Amino acid sequence: MMSKFHNMQRNLAFLAAALIPVLLVGILTAGDLNPPAPPTDPTSAMYNLADLYNRLNAGTPGAKRTGAFTEPVAAPGSTMHTLNEIMNKAPAVDALGATADQVLAGKKYWGLNLSQWGAQSGTMSNIGAQQIIPGAATQTINQGYHDGTGAVSGDASLVGANIKSGATIFGVAGNANVVDTSTGNALESQIAAGAKAWVNGQLVTGRLSGGTYVASTTGIWSAGGRWCNRGDGTVVDTYSGLIWDQQGTVSSGSFYTVQALCTDHWRLPTLGELETAVSMWQAPEYVTTNLRTQGIFANITTNWVWTSTRIIYPSAPHLVAYQTVKLDTHDGGGVYPNLNNTMPQLATYTGIFVWRVRSAW
Repeated sequence: MMSKFHNMQRNLAFLAAALIPVLLVGILTAGDLNPPAPPTDPTSAMYNLADLYNRLNAGTPGAKRTGAFTEPVAAPGSTMHTLNEIMNKAPAVDALGATADQVLAGKKYWGLNLSQWGAQSGTMSNIGAQQIIPGAATQTINQGYHDGTGAVSGDASLVGANIKSGATIFGVAGNANVVDTSTGNALESQIAAGAKAWVNGQLVTGRLSGGTYVASTTGIWSAGGRWCNRGDGTVVDTYSGLIWDQQGTVSSGSFYTVQALCTDHWRLPTLGELETAVSMWQAPEYVTTNLRTQGIFANITTNWVWTSTRIIYPSAPHLVAYQTVKLDTHDGGGVYPNLNNTMPQLATYTGIFVWRVRSAW
């Protein structure tokens, strides 16, 4: 019997030794042990474990008693939720938790990241609706919150038919028919009648039929129907098929000077071509001053005119010379070449006029 008593004493001593540190820690870490108010005062009310659980589980506000504390009239029933259940509902540290820059500025959230634990405020900029108009340069999308109403502007003209062949714009490939025509230099008189071609941005319809130029029906026509001022600085001779400069004889200089004015298919006429245009013996409705009054040519005056026909200069056969033609007035109205007024002239001689022409084929 005595042995059992000693064993009991020894066990109690061990239990006391184990409980003392726990009690001391509890004393050292507990909050204020004094009640906030007497039990009869409503301010002494506290939340219970069920309130804590419901707050963590569903955000329920919880409710304290509003009157004085009353003694229970029966033994406790359910123990409500356990501390383990409450702990399982409490937030835990999560490295994937949101940070302030990931939450819209002005909004509150509970941080799970160790560096931002607890109640936090977001700092993300509110961009709202960003509108972007595409251009040649890359544009930056603003960092922040977008409300979903922003857009990148489209353009109904962004179709292959409006894009040069070989180019791709925003994934739309250019049409094979859209090409650079700036190097084109074909004339309507060099294109088969009815055929169409794009030349330097312009659609040109051919008027060459069987080696003969078919004049356009639009423009100012001479009374006899041979000449047509097309309104583009050119006059068509339907008899020869040649195209003449509508300005007529307005510039003069040496052969080399006036030849430099002959660009873009313009050239000096041969002696035969000039005679066909102005000789009364060569073709009907030859050039007269009447064509000027009819609005066909701007300038038809009495002048010496260069041709591209090379000729030997009598007194200096070793020098370069070309045939020139004198246009003379006739009966106060007509202008025609006196065929006896053709004269070789040194290429360096100045004062001779130019009347440009170009071939129709």
